[in-house]
Amino acid sequence: MISGISAVRCGSWRLAPESLESVCIQSGKEGDGLDAYEFIRKAIIQGDYEPGQRLTEEFLAGALNLSRTPIREAIRRLETEGLVTPLKRGVMVRAYTREDVEQIYDLRALLEAHAAGRAAHHRTQADIAALHEAHAAFEAAVVRYRPRHREGLEDVVHWNGVFHNHVVRAAANPHVGFLLEKVVALPLVFQSFYWYDEREVQRSLETHAAILKAIERQDADWARAAMAQHIYQGRDHVLAHIPAARASEQEDAGPARAAEPGAAGTSIHRGGETE
Repeated sequence: MISGISAVRCGSWRLAPESLESVCIQSGKEGDGLDAYEFIRKAIIQGDYEPGQRLTEEFLAGALNLSRTPIREAIRRLETEGLVTPLKRGVMVRAYTREDVEQIYDLRALLEAHAAGRAAHHRTQADIAALHEAHAAFEAAVVRYRPRHREGLEDVVHWNGVFHNHVVRAAANPHVGFLLEKVVALPLVFQSFYWYDEREVQRSLETHAAILKAIERQDADWARAAMAQHIYQGRDHVLAHIPAARASEQEDAGPARAAEPGAAGTSIHRGGETE
């Protein structure tokens, strides 16, 4: 067992244990703020720290066997990314309401469809080669993926992101990429794939192929339409799996309970502050 990490089930994560355990091992080094940030960020994105869960410096420092200084820096970066929101004591993992999901995916559809259309006009041969490489890697990850046990899920999510990033890069407009960094909610992307079955993952692969073909043929209308359809399919899938209750209603009922050793996966609880 890795010292100081057992409280958050390091080495026996629900998802992608290989990569998370490697982060856990590195995070035992005192003062390593980057590793603390990567560890907490990955746990949030993959759902091991659930939406609405309160995290304190004390808990995270003890779980990762670090002083509070790197934890504090990691939390500051996570706040900047919008993955956590500040509380009177500690932070809360950001929770998404149905309205949040609709608004986020509407913006994604506008921005990524625009990027795909521009990519069809501005792509270079190097862009096309990069897109083909990312698509092939995504296809290989899809073939390896076993939805029933979530085997290979992290690879699927990673190569999906790489493909989308190459589309944005091919658009030759850095402002689009900058805006998307503020809009894309990584926990929603990850959970979307977490809920996918084999048919839905295959559909995502086929849509990537259509987007790539449209960009390669310089058909901007087709590229925009295919990308918009792709993003809205993701939106509908997320909406079908999230609770209808607004997170703000739960927040109004009282602060979220802090994560405690042995209590990973704690969600929002009503009532006063606890330690």
